[in-house]
Amino acid sequence: MRACGHAGIRACGHRSVSSWYPAAISELGPDWKAGGVEAFRHGKGAVVHSAEGSLEGAFSVLRGPRQASWHFSVAKDGRVFQHYLLNVWTWHAGPANDRYAGVECEGVAGEALTEAQLAALVGLLRWIAEQESWPGFVRGQTLFEHNEFMATACPSGRIPWDAVIARCRGAPVPSAEAQLRGLVAAAFVVSVGNPLSDLGQEDRDAVRYVASRL
Repeated sequence: MRACGHAGIRACGHRSVSSWYPAAISELGPDWKAGGVEAFRHGKGAVVHSAEGSLEGAFSVLRGPRQASWHFSVAKDGRVFQHYLLNVWTWHAGPANDRYAGVECEGVAGEALTEAQLAALVGLLRWIAEQESWPGFVRGQTLFEHNEFMATACPSGRIPWDAVIARCRGAPVPSAEAQLRGLVAAAFVVSVGNPLSDLGQEDRDAVRYVASRL
């Protein structure tokens, strides 16, 4: 990690293992958007947002005059950018600012997260959970959306929470192709009466996953 004279980092002492994501690319936000020298977060959790635009568009907001800031940005190609230390509070979700980390996901409403972006988000959330000793990956307890704190559509239904939580917990999530095979295999089991054990392991896992979503 390269040394940095960013005032927000100096205010918090130093860039430590527990406050800087090891896989993050440094893209520091303005000092005045870090919430102040003594403004340390006191909650355990993260609020996930939709950037509603490109990565560069999000960065222009971060660098601009509007009172808006967040800790991490997750790009479509899977890169993770960190703007502030994990333990300071930023201006991203109103009453949640002094409690939870803010994570922006590149893209717009109606656009699904890319596979690389989803994997990067999961890795980031698992790291934050480890640093903050989360009690678990639970919606409404440690995992939140912007619209749960303010009058906004963000993140516009873009976050596939079932997949995010399953991956965060280490449970396998079959690919879309495997899930389709699982549906076909399930139909075969029902129509022919063959036991599930006659299927291959991957198909059995896919059938169980699809069934759990019904």
